[in-house]
Order: sequence, then C-alpha cells, then structure tokens
Amino acid sequence: DDTAFEDLEELRNSVSRMLNPEVIIDILQNFTLYSTTQGGQKIKIEVIPGPTALTTALTGLGFNASRFTFAGYPPHQKGRAKFFSQLKNIEARPVVLYESPYRFQKTLTALGEVFGLEKEVGVAREMTKIYEEYWRGSLAEAKEHFQGEKLKGEFVLAIF
Repeated sequence: DDTAFEDLEELRNSVSRMLNPEVIIDILQNFTLYSTTQGGQKIKIEVIPGPTALTTALTGLGFNASRFTFAGYPPHQKGRAKFFSQLKNIEARPVVLYESPYRFQKTLTALGEVFGLEKEVGVAREMTKIYEEYWRGSLAEAKEHFQGEKLKGEFVLAIF
C-alpha cells in the first residue's frame, strides 16, 4: 500500500507539514478557486469563518489571498476623495476595504469615478448569517445589484 508510512517519525513529519498554516491556507484557496469555477457551473461553498471578516470574504469570493492590501474603512467625508484616488496606486491586489450599509452605494460611485465602472469587484456581506452573500462582478453591476435594497450589515469590498 503506497499510503502506508515506514515509521511513526515519517507519519509525524507528514502531519506536521499538513498542519502548517500556510499549507492549509493554500489548500483552501485552491479548493475555493476550483470549486467556484468547475465546469462553468456555480457551486455554493460555505466558508468557515476565520479570525477576520477580511480572510473569510476573500476565501468566499474565490480569489487567491496570498497577497492583498487592506485599506480599512474609507473616511466619512474629509479626505474621502483622496483616499479613493490613492487606492488606484496600490500594486498588491486585491485591495480590500470595509464599508457600512449607509455609505455602500456612495462608495461604489466613488470607486467607479476612480477605476471606471468596468472594474471587477467582489462583495461579501452578512457572513455567517442567514442572508450571507458573496457576489462578484463589475462596479456597474454591483451598483445595480445592490440598488433599492435595504442594506444591512457590514460589507467587505474587494477591488481586483
């Protein structure tokens, strides 16, 4: 049997490699990417929450999260335009930010002015709750998808 281990030490080394957090994250990311695109069909995956909404969102959105930039919450008013324009100069993609439901549409509009409405984004909201949603598309599609809906919960917005 080719799955047998020669001795206990070999088994320990194998388990240690598998329990390495970097290996586990890589396995999960590869599984997520594969699962969401298999045969052109959408397959719903359930992400087990991590230590932050950021990592849960990136995994649920199906993007490689080995390199990203976390921008936090955009300023309420002062410095808001400058904040969004600076996002365009960040090389590590995706750029991830948090937003409240009250400013979400305004943020999509501001991002559209900086990046163009065709820019790809991912949105995660209500993670771990009954109305959990992971959504991907262009900024224009996001504006339409979330328009007119009473938005609840915090949003994680990833710009790709």
